[in-house]
Amino acid sequence: MTANEGSSEQKLIVAELDPYWVNYGRNIRELVKLISSPHTQAGEEELKSFWDYPEIRNYPPVHSIIGMWIALVEYEEIGKKEGRDYFSDPINQIITLKAFKFSIESEIKTEFYDDLYKSFFEGILKRLNQLEEQIKEGTKLPNFLNSLGMIVSQEVENLIGRGVFDMRMDKIRGEIREYLSELIELDGGQIFSEIQKGIESVLI
Repeated sequence: MTANEGSSEQKLIVAELDPYWVNYGRNIRELVKLISSPHTQAGEEELKSFWDYPEIRNYPPVHSIIGMWIALVEYEEIGKKEGRDYFSDPINQIITLKAFKFSIESEIKTEFYDDLYKSFFEGILKRLNQLEEQIKEGTKLPNFLNSLGMIVSQEVENLIGRGVFDMRMDKIRGEIREYLSELIELDGGQIFSEIQKGIESVLI
């Protein structure tokens, strides 16, 4: 058995002992797939704009993490159109965090990265773990995805340099919200409905 195989088996054992993986493993795995990239033209264009930063362009996993957050925002804005808040429930928040962390680990496990990027990934995973513990302890998050986005933004800012990076969270939300209003009118709302079905199939 190779070291990598041993590491994978250890992670599997840990996952099996985690009650959230036991009870919501399917939800977490499906959400990992759903947030692999943005689903709307607006989301894709906003993600592309981050290639302007050399540190992100030179190490695509950082770009992918931002894309995961944008995909979650798309789903949240879709929910708002339907009068639902998918990410207000603590269980859904933990499902989302576990999917987000799993996706990050999957992005970096086969990539080479130097100490600078290592520090970034260790920092973001540590803070995501802390956020998960806070939720388990009963902390109420009035805007879960903004809290998640702030962690991503601050860790990327630490990577690139303070005062240089701007996540533009409000702008991203606004662009997605405006685009979704148009998407509802296209094709009888079929595309909008298909995206909506995806998120509603994995969150409780």
